Amino acid sequence: MEWQKLIRGNERWLATYCALAKFIGWILVFFGVFDLAGGVYMKIFHPTLHTPGMFLEVVIVMPLARVLLPGMIALVVGAFLQYLLNPDARPGLLLTHGDKIFYFAAAIYLVRFGGMLTNMPAVYAQFDGFMDAMYKVAAVVIPEILRPFAQILIAVGLAQGLRRMLAAIQDSKTLV
Repeated sequence: MEWQKLIRGNERWLATYCALAKFIGWILVFFGVFDLAGGVYMKIFHPTLHTPGMFLEVVIVMPLARVLLPGMIALVVGAFLQYLLNPDARPGLLLTHGDKIFYFAAAIYLVRFGGMLTNMPAVYAQFDGFMDAMYKVAAVVIPEILRPFAQILIAVGLAQGLRRMLAAIQDSKTLV
C-alpha cells in the first residue's frame, strides 16, 4: 500500500504535527471561549458600546472567526493526523463531524463578508480624489474582498476533501 508506506516513512513528522495541532487547537478554543464570553459580558454590562446591528458582528462573529474556528480547525486536523497514524483506530466524534465544522467556518466567513460590505460606504466616503480612490481600492478594498472569498473556498474545499478522504480510508480498511 502506497499510503501506508508514505505514512510510515513520515511518522515522526506526522506525530509532531498532530501533537502541535491538538495543542494549538485547544489553546485557541480555550481563549476563543473567553473571547466570546467577554463579548457577551461587554454587551450585557456595557450595552452602549455596541449598536444593535453590531452585536452579531462584534460579539459573536468576530470571536468565532478570529480565535474559536481556527482552534476547531486545528483540532480537526490533529484528529485526522491521529487517525492516519493509528491504522486500527476509528474516526472520533470530532473527525466524523469535521466537515460540518468547515462548513460552519465558511458560513461565518460569509457573514463576516456581508458585514464588511455594509461598511463599504464608510470607506468610499473617505476618498479625496480619483487617485486616492484607486490607491485605497487597490491597497485596502480588493484584498479585504478577496480574503473572505479565499477563506470560504478553503473551508468548503477542506470539508469536501475531508469527507471524501474519510470515505476512501474507511473503504480501504474494509478491503484489508
